[in-house]
Amino acid sequence: MCANGKSQNPGQRSPKKEPGDIAKYAALSSTPTMLIVYPLVGFGLGYLTVHYWNWSIMVPVVTMILGLVQGIREVLKIGSKIDKM
Repeated sequence: MCANGKSQNPGQRSPKKEPGDIAKYAALSSTPTMLIVYPLVGFGLGYLTVHYWNWSIMVPVVTMILGLVQGIREVLKIGSKIDKM
């Protein structure tokens, strides 16, 4: 036993975590939110466009699809950054 009362058995040590592990987990946990929020923001902007400027009713659908595409693009970008860590 050590002075602090803990055993010095090397088999009992907890594995060291790398500093980048927390960043990886945080980035991975934000990806589902991006896939939900980006299309909703696109739909909201499309709805406001129709409401204030009387554009075609298809604008919210198109902007929602564009938001989904942007969300997927961001998820892929984060995935490639995580692979490089």
